[in-house]
Amino acid sequence: MVNNNIRISAVILASGMSTRMGTAKQLITFQGVPLLKYIIYKTLFLFW
Repeated sequence: MVNNNIRISAVILASGMSTRMGTAKQLITFQGVPLLKYIIYKTLFLFW
């Protein structure tokens, strides 16, 4: 019997002071969008 009610979760760790970098790593532009937004979209795509 196959269980179709499988739940998958993900945690994106995006914190820290970024003191050596001088700016928030989550907000740097990566492929035209903020890095955190890019990671969220890519993660959501994995679960669709």
